[in-house]
Amino acid sequence: MSGPIPTINSLALVMPGQGAITLLTMTDALGKVIATVQVQHVGLRVGNFARLYVADSYRQKGYGRALLGAADKLARHSGNEALSCIVPPSNLQAQAFYRRLGFAVVSVWEDGDLLLSRPVMKEAAPADLSLKP
Repeated sequence: MSGPIPTINSLALVMPGQGAITLLTMTDALGKVIATVQVQHVGLRVGNFARLYVADSYRQKGYGRALLGAADKLARHSGNEALSCIVPPSNLQAQAFYRRLGFAVVSVWEDGDLLLSRPVMKEAAPADLSLKP
């Protein structure tokens, strides 16, 4: 990442029947949202993330990795030991990205979707990308 340092913001939501979900957003220096991810505690000391998205012009620059670092920090602070996500078998780009970050397939669902998981990272999110409530 180069240029102005983006900010990571968090918004906690309580969804009926789904429990608490935290939406993490990353904004650039002008306040434009450039990346998002949802993080949820799903029980058994596992946090789940979904809908990781990085705007096209910001991809391949470390923003997705940084946002997942913040998701790790949130999962760890919620008492989770693992972080997981579900990826369609057709999304090879996402599968490759998550594997580079240490995720492995732990299960294949009936519809073919892949459940990927890994232990939460022990280090904190990068110092220049602290969570802002």
